[in-house]
Amino acid sequence: MMSRTAVVWVVLLGAAAGGCGDETARQPVSPPDFSTFLERWHDLWCGEPLECRRFETEADCRASAAAATAQTEVSVSRGRVIYHAEYAEACLAAWDRLLRCRASERAGASSETVSLACDPTFEGAVPEDGACFSDSECQSDRCEQADPACLSDQQCCPGSCGVASPPPEPEAIGASCIESYECVDGAYCSGEICTAYLGAGAACASGLCAAPLVCAGSVCSPPVAAPDRGASCSDQCDRDDDFCNPTSGCCEARREAGGACTLPDATGTPNDPPMVTVGESRECALYAFCADGVCTASSSARTPAPVCGQ
Repeated sequence: MMSRTAVVWVVLLGAAAGGCGDETARQPVSPPDFSTFLERWHDLWCGEPLECRRFETEADCRASAAAATAQTEVSVSRGRVIYHAEYAEACLAAWDRLLRCRASERAGASSETVSLACDPTFEGAVPEDGACFSDSECQSDRCEQADPACLSDQQCCPGSCGVASPPPEPEAIGASCIESYECVDGAYCSGEICTAYLGAGAACASGLCAAPLVCAGSVCSPPVAAPDRGASCSDQCDRDDDFCNPTSGCCEARREAGGACTLPDATGTPNDPPMVTVGESRECALYAFCADGVCTASSSARTPAPVCGQ
């Protein structure tokens, strides 16, 4: 959940193409209204992620998308959240990049980049002391639950909007922390200490490289595209729906439900005989897990978060 939205989404910039002298093509594109924004985000959520086999069926994907946006739909329709259409395209573009199936196409994308792009799209409208169900509904971005013990992911927890708190000063490198966002730019939280990202050529066995560098051979280096399907590999493949088959030494498609699978042991090599019989396996599609040597679809019958204030 992003900081100012009940749920955050995105879509690719839709640029109108036109030839020279086409005055119509040079007209500004109208920003999408809220219903169009939702429709485009749902299509995005069920585009590459479905192709990449993060969901077994389109119905599963559509149900997931509907559950993800349900609370924001209600909050906007009731006037507790304001939708700013002028920021929608940037938000959708950030999500489009994050949801790509290929790691090479996701370079630089993260939940943080989506949050930065999407936070301005939704603004809390409820003033101080007004009734609320989530931080995203408050002008102060702070909804104080009436019952602190209420679990908002399981039930509706009414509260009132509190006073806006000034953003804290970022913690310097070497200062204590709990989350990375508390640290200054160029640092992350490691072992409850703000730690600087490592630069090119630095040893990275026990640290994180600054983007877009990656840790390769224990040294921070420029990223190199992982192999594509059918190419030889040693570990990772470019596509999330592929795995590096240690037997063939090539990137192959992950197996659908019903396919054979093995579970790795603590060293990452297959167990024979297996020490465990159920768990995640890189051989199985992303919607599945390995159970007794067979890729098995995860249950899609999850209890959705409650939709409050309807």
